[in-house]
Amino acid sequence: MVGRSLVQRGIGAAGAVLLAGTLATIGGVVEPAGAAAAPRRADAGLPVDGGAAGEAGALGEGPGQGAEASRGVAGGTEGAEDAGDAGEAGEGEALATLEARVKQLEGQRDALGALLRGVLPDSGLTSGALLGVDLLDDAAVALRRGEIARDLEEMRKADQARDRTAESPDAGPLDAGVADTSDAAAPDATADGALADEPQGQARERLEHEIRRSQQALAEAQLALLDKPAWERRRIAEAEADRARSVAQQALAEAERKGAADEARAAEEARKRALAEAEQARSAAQRTLASERARAEQVRRDQAQLREELSRRRGEDAATSTARQARLFELLEAAGTAQPGTAATDALYGRIMAQLVALRPDTEAALGVATALRDGQPVPRYSLPREALPSGAGELERERQEILTLAETLADGERALIEESRRLTSARLDELLTGEQELNEARVLLLDKLSPARRDEVLGLGPEGGTQLGWEIWHVGARGRWYTLSRDDLAVRTRAAMRDPYVIGAVITRGVPVLLVLATALTLFRRRRRLRDAAWKAISSVIRRPPLLRALQRALDALEALSPELVFLAALWGVHAVLGPLSTIDEARIAHALLVWYGLYRLALKAAHRAITWLSSTPNAPIGEATSAKILRSLRLVGRYALGVQVVLSLTAAIVGEAFIHHQVRRFAWLGAIPIFFTLIRRWRGHIADAYLQLTATGSLADAVRSTRDRWYGFFVAVAAFGVILLAGASGAARRFVLGFEQSRKVLAYLFRKRLERRAEDGDEGRVTAVGLPPDLVACFSEAPLDDPAEGIDRFPGIDRFAQDLSAWRAGERLGAVLLVGSAGSGKTSWLAAAEQRAGALAAVRVLLPRRITSAGELYAQIGAALGAPQEARASVEALAAWMRTGEARLVVVDHTERLLLRGAGAWGAWDALQRLIEQASDSAFWLCTMDLYAFHYLRFARQNVGAFRTTLTLPRWSEQEIASLIHARNEQSGYAISFDDLLLEEVGGHEREARLVSTEHDYMRLLWDHADGSPRVALHFWLRSLVPDGDRKVRVRLFRSPYEDELEILDEPARFVLASVMWHGDVTPEEAERSLRYPASTCEAVLVRLAERGVLAAAERRYRVTTRWQGAVSGFLLRKHLIEP
Repeated sequence: MVGRSLVQRGIGAAGAVLLAGTLATIGGVVEPAGAAAAPRRADAGLPVDGGAAGEAGALGEGPGQGAEASRGVAGGTEGAEDAGDAGEAGEGEALATLEARVKQLEGQRDALGALLRGVLPDSGLTSGALLGVDLLDDAAVALRRGEIARDLEEMRKADQARDRTAESPDAGPLDAGVADTSDAAAPDATADGALADEPQGQARERLEHEIRRSQQALAEAQLALLDKPAWERRRIAEAEADRARSVAQQALAEAERKGAADEARAAEEARKRALAEAEQARSAAQRTLASERARAEQVRRDQAQLREELSRRRGEDAATSTARQARLFELLEAAGTAQPGTAATDALYGRIMAQLVALRPDTEAALGVATALRDGQPVPRYSLPREALPSGAGELERERQEILTLAETLADGERALIEESRRLTSARLDELLTGEQELNEARVLLLDKLSPARRDEVLGLGPEGGTQLGWEIWHVGARGRWYTLSRDDLAVRTRAAMRDPYVIGAVITRGVPVLLVLATALTLFRRRRRLRDAAWKAISSVIRRPPLLRALQRALDALEALSPELVFLAALWGVHAVLGPLSTIDEARIAHALLVWYGLYRLALKAAHRAITWLSSTPNAPIGEATSAKILRSLRLVGRYALGVQVVLSLTAAIVGEAFIHHQVRRFAWLGAIPIFFTLIRRWRGHIADAYLQLTATGSLADAVRSTRDRWYGFFVAVAAFGVILLAGASGAARRFVLGFEQSRKVLAYLFRKRLERRAEDGDEGRVTAVGLPPDLVACFSEAPLDDPAEGIDRFPGIDRFAQDLSAWRAGERLGAVLLVGSAGSGKTSWLAAAEQRAGALAAVRVLLPRRITSAGELYAQIGAALGAPQEARASVEALAAWMRTGEARLVVVDHTERLLLRGAGAWGAWDALQRLIEQASDSAFWLCTMDLYAFHYLRFARQNVGAFRTTLTLPRWSEQEIASLIHARNEQSGYAISFDDLLLEEVGGHEREARLVSTEHDYMRLLWDHADGSPRVALHFWLRSLVPDGDRKVRVRLFRSPYEDELEILDEPARFVLASVMWHGDVTPEEAERSLRYPASTCEAVLVRLAERGVLAAAERRYRVTTRWQGAVSGFLLRKHLIEP
């Protein structure tokens, strides 16, 4: 027996050693002999314990401690000792330990799976214990994710190694048993009798395999949870924190409830003793004090019972909150990961809506309690009797002082109970409304993810939409009631907070910038007119172009008129910006949004009123005050409705989100425009009738407007008339907009010309020349420059700048030299005549340059002769400048200074001489010179400057309206009646014919403007050739004929360059063309003569220039060939 016992003990010891080694291998801890234990995260950082009984304790450790394997099954040396103890207890206890470890890992894996599905696991299994890291620490999460990924990779490699070992021929029974163990073949470890029916070796191998499999699944679940976005991890951590607080509140509430119950029992006993003492009292004073003591103890008992009730309610609320928060967490997690357009998302929306409806009774009950507390819910109160308590010496005085002390304690208890009741109700309402708000945000988020059919059902006008509407209306009302109830508490908390120095410092920090913003806004508002005047002064000192100045002046006037509203909006946005985090408070955010919309409403109202008044007024017929006030009232009606709609949208978006009410308001807001439209039609009915009759006085609708304007059913006629006026106004506005672009007008002119050409008769030479027209009519449309500017239209751009420079020169502030640049026929010579008139008493001398001058001496001789200088003064620039300084100040006008330039080498002598003369004679002469546009382009290209000229004025091309004004003015001077009947494309009669004639006249003026390219000389030329005599002082307008650019395509390269040389210089002789182009003189002269024979050029004293008739075609041809610049 003793030997057998020794053998059994040896076998047991050997089994224990084998089991310890196996468990150490499972735990993944390998220790060199004699080395200290190196703890490792055996289960990917999960805390482990040797038995099921130690599970809760291990999970309660911190993340760092939970990762230690020293107390686990596979935890190094101590794990081996535990395994040895288990071996001593027998093989069965070791298997039970392994089975407990499997259950522990499976429980942790299930907990992680619940978190992944959006469900909080048991309170003992937190994310920190399961993951070994704080989910709110992003850096630690990233580090932990890397550690788990490495451990998981090692587990997979170990599994692969074991699989290869099991497949080798030398694998032992143990390896084969592990390799053959699979999920399908392994017996159920949890089934009754499984360990008893299975051999212990196979059971151990199966459990070891399940542990490895559970560890790997656990690590994968950990990685999946750590891979969640930061906002999802934060939601998990906050949900766990809320649950932990709820559990702590339950425990605290239970302890307080027990304490209150004990105090109530003690108070009841004290009350009974006081009553007994009152019955046994020997004097009235003792009886009075004992009775009062009994009454006070009764109040103390009632207060204790109320505290017990409040503690019980707080515990129940905490328990209910825990369950409710778990449901909310699950729904919010599912909403955050919902996929658009799926059936699961549609079902989730229904679950969220059901939860919102389920929260409504609890919220209503909490609001009822809060209302009762505000109205004064009865709290046990003790008050001293009106008669003073009897006093005495000794025992009586001591009893009296105890009652007074108890009265103070009960008064404090009463205040504490009131505060606790309010705090409890407020906390419950806050928790309920916060949960509703989060669920509602998830509901709004899911609206965009619903399937189209489900979305139409939810946002439609059916039963589902009615449910949404009912809940949103109730939610708005509940929020309003809660805000009203919490307003008193908010005032109390505000007064208490203002006694905190830190709060006072924060208020000062935010308040000072707010005051600065408001002070700045007030300063801008009070000084807006002075700021406007200063801006205008600065602008007018820099910009000299009158059209631009007029536009800027109108803009400044409009800005000043709108400045109060603009300053108000700027102050709002400034205050919102400096408030910082305070601006995110609901009250501040909603108030800011509403004030911004109100400011925009006032700004739009004033801007629209000003714009309509300006568009409706003319210089000769300004709009009346009564009509202006009527426009303002109408705009205010429309604006107030729009503001009301926007306020509803803003409030619903802030309280219930952009859900059913918000969607329906946006969907049906247009219905409000119908009564507004009819109201405005009724208000403006008389004006509509007048406007329509002014637009067209004939027709059935005009007759109806005229006959029904004073009858009730005339309202509907006014609606029809308003539609016609609206269409006419829209078409006119569109036409003006299109015609505002030059290319659009050119296209329309081209199309009009093509239509006229298709209709025109062939061979009508009356449209080519002006032969046969009365001489007085031809004289009225002469192309020669005007000697008297008053005979033309007032169109002299830059003349004010010339006058300013002249005034500055007279004051000795600057050198007087102005260069006027313009294309041929743009009105340079007429502009010079106007400038001479503006010069007033200053003597003007016109210097003519009849030919091209390239030498300084020839220039001095020409200018000296024009000024009347003696011969010796014409020898040099110094002599001529000295002679000019001896005489009176004068205005020297030099026309055609392009004749001082010649493209080629050594041709700048005359131009440089003019610059020297201007500089040296600046005290006695103001120089005004003109130059052709294409010569000026060459000057800028070759010299990069304009020499001594201080101001360069460029005459822009004439606009369509200016060309039409010029022709109309000449027509009126001629006294001839002009008829456009031959240009009508369709034969019509009555008032329609008159309207067509007016439209045709406009179209033909546009055609002239386009063909002349903004040149008044070319426009007059072709207008005169459009006229055909038609009786006594009558002419008819027909389409003129003009040359086309394509006719010049036959020119060879030398001819093209010779023609370009004419455009470059304004006019040239054959010798000048030879010098400029380096072509032979014979070639240049032959080309010039041939072009003159075709009518392209005109010659005067062998100087060739482009004729007016060919000016447009030549310019277009050379531009297309890139021989001149635009």
